[in-house]
Amino acid sequence: MPRKLITITCGTLIILLANCSLGKQSPTEPPDTTAPENCTNFKVATRNSDLNGYTHLDISWEDPADTDLVKVVINIETDNLILDIPKGQENYTIQDAPQGKYFRFRYCTEDKAGNRSTESTYSMTTTDYGRFVFDFKAKVGDGNITLSWRNPDYQGFDRLYFWYYKEGCDPVDYRPLTDEIVERYLAKNTISLHIDNLINGRSYMFYLQTVDRQGNLSTRRAAGGIPVAAPAQLQSGVTYTTANGLLHNQINDVHVTQAGMVAVSSPRGVSVWDGNTWTNYDQDDVPISSIIWIVREVYMAENGTIYAGNNDGLFVFDGTEWKNYSTEAGLTNDEVWGLIGDSAGNIYCGTQIGGIYRFDGNQFIRISNYSNPNAYDIDVDAQGNLYVAHFHLYIYNGEDWTVHYSHRNGIVQGTIMDVFALAPDKIIVGSYDGLSVYNGTTWTTWTTEDGLISNGVTCVFMTDDGKLYAGTGSGLAYYDGTGWHNFVSPDWNGKNKINSIFVDSHGKVYMATDVGLTIAELQ
Repeated sequence: MPRKLITITCGTLIILLANCSLGKQSPTEPPDTTAPENCTNFKVATRNSDLNGYTHLDISWEDPADTDLVKVVINIETDNLILDIPKGQENYTIQDAPQGKYFRFRYCTEDKAGNRSTESTYSMTTTDYGRFVFDFKAKVGDGNITLSWRNPDYQGFDRLYFWYYKEGCDPVDYRPLTDEIVERYLAKNTISLHIDNLINGRSYMFYLQTVDRQGNLSTRRAAGGIPVAAPAQLQSGVTYTTANGLLHNQINDVHVTQAGMVAVSSPRGVSVWDGNTWTNYDQDDVPISSIIWIVREVYMAENGTIYAGNNDGLFVFDGTEWKNYSTEAGLTNDEVWGLIGDSAGNIYCGTQIGGIYRFDGNQFIRISNYSNPNAYDIDVDAQGNLYVAHFHLYIYNGEDWTVHYSHRNGIVQGTIMDVFALAPDKIIVGSYDGLSVYNGTTWTTWTTEDGLISNGVTCVFMTDDGKLYAGTGSGLAYYDGTGWHNFVSPDWNGKNKINSIFVDSHGKVYMATDVGLTIAELQ
């Protein structure tokens, strides 16, 4: 059979090859770049909350009919908040929006491909249902609290709404102990209210709102406190002030030697009492360039050497002259916040951000491995154990940091502001939430509910026979082994804050206050 010559042009071959190679593939779909429609009927309705006076914002809308719709995106510009609302939800509520606040919303829709619709905007201002009360204050008493305030003056102001949780609240986060509420309406001209039959030591928070003629409540205002038993007046004692020779009435720290020498620090320097007269040391006696010599901490050794700490480091008086030791002597930070000496003659300094140091008379030797660079207070016991307070409590045995106590171990909540220790099994610490005592096994915490005059403990002391002393922002608390007894001095004129406390071997209590140095005997 004769062969036939098949002629295929170049162009035809290319077409055949193309059909052969591509005939089994489906055409590539172009990407979805079509933006969805935006939602419609976007609106915001407001609801007034009965108890707290805030406004709830109920946002609603209608989704578009786009089958690929994924979500609605709402940008609340005034709060810098972006909400992603899933398709089909078509509503969202903003809780507790302030009254009288302007809101601006930008909203759009988004589909599966990430395409977004054109944005739309919506603006509104929540209704201000009347101005709130001013200067709402609470004054605590023995089983009672007296409230005072100033009322606003606006058209439509009709009355006041007052309420509180009957059983009180948690002193830290103010959560109510029970849900039972005591409430009442007050006449619009009422500016004070006295609440009796409260439990001493229990924290209470009171709320006050104005009400207009339509019954709308203003934003609430809160004031509260902890009622305590009235403190007794110190029956014996004397208060030394500038009239008696002190440099300044504000006494920051006090230390007493076994021989009865008293050293105090103040915003003007250091004053020393020898039993008859005060000897003062101010900026003219020390090597500083400051106009005044503000001294925070003071310690007096048994040999009469005086040590003073402030923001310029450590100052030492050897009986003849004052010398200053700071960064050139080894400190990494000049701010000395803690200062104490031991029976061996060692001096320890706690700094604000530079760690803990031992001073050998010329140089500072940093105590290594201390995990916290700060120290609010330090103490040392007769065995040479060093105690450092800063939020938690740390103990150094001369070689290593052996113990770290925090509230997880049962110690009082809050930042530990002061520590005093006789031994590792006899420790007392104070914070703004009360005080705790360690007996070698467990921590026992006392607060106003246990009889303390105030939870704001600024300084503490413990005697060998187990008696406890706590200086607070409201006066002196003393534990005699059976219960707490609270005291203030008539010399303080209501300024009852105690900055530092020391008890000598005869039972005399030395209290550094903002109005002088008070010395008293409680037994």
